[in-house]
Parts: sequence; structure tokens; C-alpha cells
Amino acid sequence: MNLEDNVAGFDLSLSSTGVSTKMSTFSISSKKVGEERLEEYYRLFCGIIQKYNIKIAILENYAFSSPFQREALAELGGVFKLACFQNGVDLFLIAPTTLKKFITNNGKTKKDTMRLEVYKKWGVEFDTNDEVDAFALRMFGYALVGCSENLFAYEKDTIKRFKQNKQVVEKLTSLKLFKE
Repeated sequence: MNLEDNVAGFDLSLSSTGVSTKMSTFSISSKKVGEERLEEYYRLFCGIIQKYNIKIAILENYAFSSPFQREALAELGGVFKLACFQNGVDLFLIAPTTLKKFITNNGKTKKDTMRLEVYKKWGVEFDTNDEVDAFALRMFGYALVGCSENLFAYEKDTIKRFKQNKQVVEKLTSLKLFKE
């Protein structure tokens, strides 16, 4: 099995969480509220991790400047982190600006530009922005662990800068995947 088979991107959202694995990119959602929604998402996350044999998850970190449902999204993030931890998944958190820089060479780009660049680079279209972001996160993950070839200079630079984080280096080293 190739390493890229085990890398997945996740874009968490209370209304529609994007998931991207090598096999498919899709959204999951819950009509439940409160603790029941968190429990349902936990089961969905664990099911996806197990079904697709996910070993490395790439998650877009919180947009700390966003005032929208911050607490509820943090709870969902905690549920996702717990599902990863309990299933032995290594988790990498990517700042939204880092992901945008990797995809478009502009850390402040708009959603429409992200969608267009994903289409131009990989020839794929998705129904939701959550799916676009999840796919982009998976592509970042591939580059991070050395599964991508022919990267643009700005993509290489973004990955290089991300790898300067001591925690990232330690995690990649423990996976025996770190490449200079």
C-alpha cells in the first residue's frame, strides 16, 4: 500500500464537513444538535478513519479571527482530535493562510480562487467549498510527506516553512517520513 493511500484531508464545519481520501472526496453532515451531533460526528469520523485506513490526517486549523460559532466548532475539533487519537492517526493542523498560500501562492485568497486553482491544477470540481478545502488539504498532506512531484517553487516554499515548526519535524521524524 502506498503512503498516499493513508493520507486524508478534513475541513470541519458544523453544517457540512469536507473529507478527502485517495478513493473519494465527499461531505458529511448531521441534523442533530448539541451533544447528539458531537456523538454522531465522532462515529462518522471513526468510521471514515477505519474504512479508509487513515494514518495521517491534515486538518485546517481554526480561523481564530472568525466570530461564527467559534465554541461549537472548537467542540467539533475536539471530537475529531479524539477520534484521531483513539484510532492512531497522526494529525497535522494547517493554518488557513498556509493552505491558501500552498494552493494559490496568496495566503489571503478568496474561496472562488481556491476552487479555480484546484480545478486548474488537478482537473477536479466539487459541490461544496468544504470538499474543495478537504481536497486541497490532502494535496498539502501529499506534499508534506513526500508523495508529490513537480511542485511549484511557492508550493515547495510553503512546505519548507511549515516543516520549520519543531512539532511538525518531530512528528514527521517519528513517522520516518521527514525529507530535507
